[in-house]
Amino acid sequence: MNTVVNNEMVEAENHLDLRLNVPHIIKYMGSKRELLKYLGNSIKEIYNGETICDLFAGTCVLSGALGHATPMFSNDIQEYSQSNL
Repeated sequence: MNTVVNNEMVEAENHLDLRLNVPHIIKYMGSKRELLKYLGNSIKEIYNGETICDLFAGTCVLSGALGHATPMFSNDIQEYSQSNL
């Protein structure tokens, strides 16, 4: 994957694989599911291998899409967003 740095195309060292077929068990009005492709592409533009943080995780759709490829922190006030890993 290539990226633009200071208006020059360079080879990106870190690749971020996005899964779009994340199970969507809880249907929630504020879900990021419809935005996954946009969010994934936006994150890929600035991603350098660091941990990603989703401060309003809700149903954890973003973690499901990216969590297999990078360390993630997910946070939400809703009880259903908790994980017992």
